[in-house]
Amino acid sequence: MDVAQRQQDRRLEVFEDMCTMWSERCLTQAQAAEMLGDCKRTFRRWGERYREEESEGGGVEALRDRRVSRASCRAPKPETSIMCWICPKSR
Repeated sequence: MDVAQRQQDRRLEVFEDMCTMWSERCLTQAQAAEMLGDCKRTFRRWGERYREEESEGGGVEALRDRRVSRASCRAPKPETSIMCWICPKSR
């Protein structure tokens, strides 16, 4: 498990705790969002997705960042790296 995945897992755990505390009326949306480092609107959007997907069995899985598991589109293609190594530009 890489760093990005661990950070995402931790953030989702904290979100789940904040969402539970908000639903039990222990926190306001503003307080929960502040603890997460987000704005109220983001907390509200995440909460809507969490509840919608939870009824379908999703819950936290609906909030996972799908970009974490994908390769960057900015990464050089392997054949480009090999060509640069074989034919370095002369200066």
